[in-house]
Amino acid sequence: MKNDDLVYVGLFIGVVLLVWTINSTIQTSITNKKLEKSEANFQLYQQQALSAGSECGDTNDLKNIQHLSHHPDRYKECYKYIDPQKFKDAVGEDISNYLN
Repeated sequence: MKNDDLVYVGLFIGVVLLVWTINSTIQTSITNKKLEKSEANFQLYQQQALSAGSECGDTNDLKNIQHLSHHPDRYKECYKYIDPQKFKDAVGEDISNYLN
C-alpha cells in the first residue's frame, strides 16, 4: 500500500510541476511581446523620457529599449547607456547592429 501512495504522490508532483512550467512559459511570452510601433507608443515613451529628465528615458526598461531601437536615427546616442545584454533581451539583436 505504501508503494502505491508514493506513486500517486510522485504523479501529483509531476502534474503540479508540468502545470507550473506551462503557466510560467505563457506568462513569459506575454510579458516579452514586442512593442508595437505606433504614434501612441512613441508619444508615451517620449513623455516618460521627459519626466525622467533624459531623452533616453529608463535604459533598464525593456519596453523603453524596444522603443529606442525603433528610432535609431533619433536615439542612437542613447544606445551608449544601454547594457548590451538588456538590449539583446529587449530587441533580440546585438546592440552593435544599431551602433554602426
